[in-house]
Amino acid sequence: MFKNPLKNILINVARKNFEIKTMKPMNITHFQKKYYSQIDRYLNKLNRPLYQYIIGANLAVYLAWQSGIISPKFLYDNFSLSLYTMASHRYHTLLTYSFSHIHGLHLAANMLSLYFFGKFTEAYYGPKTLLQLYLLGALVSGIFIHSSNKKYGNPYPTIGASGAASAILTYYIMNFPNQMILLFFFPVPAWMVGVLMLFQSLYAYDGSTGLSGAGHLGGIVAGLFYYFFRRGGF
Repeated sequence: MFKNPLKNILINVARKNFEIKTMKPMNITHFQKKYYSQIDRYLNKLNRPLYQYIIGANLAVYLAWQSGIISPKFLYDNFSLSLYTMASHRYHTLLTYSFSHIHGLHLAANMLSLYFFGKFTEAYYGPKTLLQLYLLGALVSGIFIHSSNKKYGNPYPTIGASGAASAILTYYIMNFPNQMILLFFFPVPAWMVGVLMLFQSLYAYDGSTGLSGAGHLGGIVAGLFYYFFRRGGF
């Protein structure tokens, strides 16, 4: 009861000052309702960090491809992005392709990026920021991929979380440009990684190298947009 009397005195003084200025009793619930949306409350009820669920979803789709439990045609029609899926009005693939991987190395690379930078983003800014970045990155990346496919007549499907991961990494770089990041086991400032990402994306934009430069570029654009939006730049 008397473990911290100074703390109790300060709380009571603050409460009285607030009530004098507002002529209303302090209502903590009111502030929670004002600043926390329904999505916030749902995400905060998760038993595990959100980044683990996202990694789990990617792993589940990867196992579906590998096991054959689900028809490959169903996965191709609903978890890959191509001119065919867009022509078939499967617009959900603008998001679902970002949870889909066929090759283990592709999955590992994207999930490692999500583990390190997604984990930090969630811990520092909250799970809603991570969710928004992942989905926005996937969507903008998907739009860039589709635009590139139409421009260069690329009929091949695109899968992978690279665009979403690029958005998360770009947001991290914009907030911590001088933070050191290991690049091929060599520490370099984050901004340098961002410059290399941008040049690689532009170089491979047409997809002729087998790398979806358009998807990576879309993720970078999404991360930049989110950064300036949060800072009130738009």
